[in-house]
Amino acid sequence: MRTGFGMRQWIGMLTAVAAFPTLAQEHFNFSTTTKYAGRAIALQITQGQVGANPTPVEVANSGSAPVTGGEVRNFLDDATPIPGVTAHQLDTVTLGANGENRSQASMTHLDARIGLHHITALWVESEATAAAEIGNVPARGKSILDGLTVDGQPTAVTGAVNQTITFPDGYLVINEQSGSSSPHFGSLTVNALHLFVMGAGNLVAASSKAEVIYAPMPNSPL
Repeated sequence: MRTGFGMRQWIGMLTAVAAFPTLAQEHFNFSTTTKYAGRAIALQITQGQVGANPTPVEVANSGSAPVTGGEVRNFLDDATPIPGVTAHQLDTVTLGANGENRSQASMTHLDARIGLHHITALWVESEATAAAEIGNVPARGKSILDGLTVDGQPTAVTGAVNQTITFPDGYLVINEQSGSSSPHFGSLTVNALHLFVMGAGNLVAASSKAEVIYAPMPNSPL
């Protein structure tokens, strides 16, 4: 099984923070305020009339990253019973440490029908990262999909941001990304797949959000 771009190795950064010299830790803690607000969700599904604003069903939601840093994650062997949707090995995690928030969502063997449209994939994964730097909080993300089919046809994944396939009654967006970056704030949401079918429903598979609020304190040179 994939390990997700070294996420488990990156988690070791939490241990590394504890090894910093005491004075270095004090400088970091007292010169800046860094807050984390990432989240990862394996599946978000709304069925029926989307315009009526029903509450979407969320499967394997990691929960919000601890504001001051730390890790939360969720894992399910199988998606809870949802009409027309199956998936396995749903894994989500978000981690904030050392000025960086990284979130990741993945699953195997997605099979989903929304209205007249049917998508399948052997592997679905997204990742988003936001990291505080001097004068900026850049964010980046990516998606990986293996074996994607759309309405029974093998579909090439280009890797481009917001690759879109349109239907008479909706659309499918692959590697959907939206966010913003500024000197003290960075946020990015990456959805590996986003299927919308008018009058039938909405599905987002492997959604990762990374967000960092980075505010220099008074008298800080940053």
